[in-house]
Amino acid sequence: MAAGEHGTKTRRSWRKLHIGMDAETGQIVAALLTTNDVDDGFQVGPLLDQVTTSVASLTADGAYDQEGVAAAVTERHPEALIIVPPRSTAVPSETAETAPAQRDCHLQRITEHGRAAWQKASGYTI
Repeated sequence: MAAGEHGTKTRRSWRKLHIGMDAETGQIVAALLTTNDVDDGFQVGPLLDQVTTSVASLTADGAYDQEGVAAAVTERHPEALIIVPPRSTAVPSETAETAPAQRDCHLQRITEHGRAAWQKASGYTI
């Protein structure tokens, strides 16, 4: 079927709605609408800037396994847990032995107990 057969002449682009939700109440506390070519991880800072209360944790999928995400959360909410599954190719940071970051602890737990056990223990899945 050609694009013109149903009244459209060009391919439509889609948008992504990024939301921050209060896990206890289900209330949306932050939202951004972007084009499909915007990196998800770069939206964490602007989303956190919209939150007016403290953030206990950020839970997101593996697309958010980026240094910038952890930095944005830590900068604004140093006590917040960052629950993002490390990518399968992830390696510990250079300071993992002396000053492990949350991600390093996640990697260690996955190595010792497996990804499914990490997901359950971290609260990533119930």
